[in-house]
Amino acid sequence: AATVRPFVTEVRAPFTIALDPADALRQRWFALGVPESWLVSADGRLLWRQVGALPAGAAGARAAIEGALGHD
Repeated sequence: AATVRPFVTEVRAPFTIALDPADALRQRWFALGVPESWLVSADGRLLWRQVGALPAGAAGARAAIEGALGHD
């Protein structure tokens, strides 16, 4: 948390950044490393995953979010 908090403040992340100190999510969804982005449904299902940095524009992320919202 001591490393993540200053970074999140610096980049002004407009989304929730969560920590997993018990390593439960990494084990559940077989996370490979950092950075890794996930789109998780309200009921806890993994809908989309990006291993590595999100590319500029992140078309795949946008499509996954639109699909999850029923805008496809």
